[in-house]
Amino acid sequence: MLAEDKTEFTKALNLCCSTLRQPLPEVDSLKFWFKLLEPYSLADVKAALIHYMQAGTRFAPVPIDVISHIEKRVDRWVSADEAWAIATRGYDPRNTVETCNEIDAATDAVRHLLEAGDKFNAGRAFKDIYVRLTDAARQTQQVPRWRISLGTDAEQREQVVSKAVSAGRISLADGRAAYPLLASPGDDEPIDPKTAAENRSKVANILAILQKPKAAAVARDMDPKLAESRDAAAEQARKCAEYEAQQRTKAEAEAFRMIASMAHLSDDVLASMVRLMAEHQEVA
Repeated sequence: MLAEDKTEFTKALNLCCSTLRQPLPEVDSLKFWFKLLEPYSLADVKAALIHYMQAGTRFAPVPIDVISHIEKRVDRWVSADEAWAIATRGYDPRNTVETCNEIDAATDAVRHLLEAGDKFNAGRAFKDIYVRLTDAARQTQQVPRWRISLGTDAEQREQVVSKAVSAGRISLADGRAAYPLLASPGDDEPIDPKTAAENRSKVANILAILQKPKAAAVARDMDPKLAESRDAAAEQARKCAEYEAQQRTKAEAEAFRMIASMAHLSDDVLASMVRLMAEHQEVA
C-alpha cells in the first residue's frame, strides 16, 4: 500500500471492526498495522478483511489474520518436488512442459550434474536452489510467470498447453501462440470423420491458393521477352512484381477466409497462420 492509501485502509479496518462489534485499534497500533501490511496492495488487504468478516469469528482481526489470507491466496508457487518433476521432464528435449524462470534457473544451476548422470545430487541441489529463489520471490509478493517450453514431440503440445490454460497458468491467447489450433473452452466436442475430411480438403485448397503467385513468378523469370531491352525488362519486371503482390494479397485474404471457416481463432492468430503458410510455400 502507498501512503495515500492510509485513509481507505483505516475505513476498511473500521468497517470490519464495527461489523464484528469490536473497537478500532489505537492510533499507534494503526501505524503498526499499516507498516506490516505495506507490502500488500490495498485491494488485497480489503479482500482479506472481507474474508475475515465472512469467516464467522467475533474477535477483532490482527495483522497476521490479514497477511496469512493474502499469502495463501496469492501463493501460486509449486512445491520443490513438483518443480523438480517439471525440470526432469523438460530436460528431455522431446517433451513440452509448462515452466517458469525459477525452475529454469535452478535447472541451469544443476545442469552439469544432470549431464554427468548424477540425478540424485542434481535433485537435492535443484530443490535447495528453487526454494531459495521462490522464498525471495515471496518476500516481494511475486508470482510465478508460467510459459510453455515446446519440445520436439508435436503430439504432446496440445495436451500440455490445454492443461496449462485450464489451470489458469497461462492465458488462452498465450496458449494459442504456442499451439495455434488450441480450442476454446466448450469447443472440445469430437470432430466427425466427414468434417475432418472436409477440413483436409480445405487445407489443400489453401495451399494451392498460396502456391499460385509463386508459379506466376517462375513464369515471369522464364519469359524470353524480358531480355529485349533493359528498360523494357525493368518495366515489365516492375509490373509483374506489382501484379504478384496484388495476387499474393488476394490469395492470403482468401486463405484467411477459408481458415476462419475452419476454426474459431482470433484475427491475429489467423493472420500469423496465413503468413507462416505463405512463407512455407516460398521456401518449398
